[in-house]
Amino acid sequence: NQPVNKPIDQKCIDQVASFIEACAELQKEPFFGKDEKLSVRSSGNSWTFTFGDRFHFRSALISFRRLWMSKEPSNWEEVVEILKNPDLPKGTTLSADYHEQRIRAVICRESHLLNLKMRSDRIIDLWLNTVFAHGGLEGKNKRSDFDATVDQYGHAVFEFCFRSLVREIGFEFLNISSMAAKPALDFYSQNAGLSP
Repeated sequence: NQPVNKPIDQKCIDQVASFIEACAELQKEPFFGKDEKLSVRSSGNSWTFTFGDRFHFRSALISFRRLWMSKEPSNWEEVVEILKNPDLPKGTTLSADYHEQRIRAVICRESHLLNLKMRSDRIIDLWLNTVFAHGGLEGKNKRSDFDATVDQYGHAVFEFCFRSLVREIGFEFLNISSMAAKPALDFYSQNAGLSP
């Protein structure tokens, strides 16, 4: 994506600050710590999945959802567009672009563990909108789609893929926050007098 030279205003600064805040909360979650137990082992045709604490994961999803959902002010895609503004130092915009591309590569992945064939963003949206935050009765993410995926691939495979994606993308959000969003806020504060 080519950066858009859209003037940075107070709303943009507040969005970047909201993103940084959500990332700071995400980083404190045990799910993103070194003690998270998420793993899979295979022995012949048998697979064993290990999941960390369910409450730790659900807690992490609160902040992750703030960064993922398009209607949130801290939505990562909108914030990345702000961070690619050519007024910012080149290192900041390059970092935002680099981590955006890494996230997009994960999102577009269509093949997962044990041949779960579904785009990564669809896996995330199904879980967030039918199990975690909504009931899946309305909109494009239906509970019946979630249940059909569980029937086809098994609950453990589906949940392992979801948890793995949240962790992988979540770490990229944290990279954007530390390497692009925080420096951008400092830049706009010092050079344009804009603070959240």
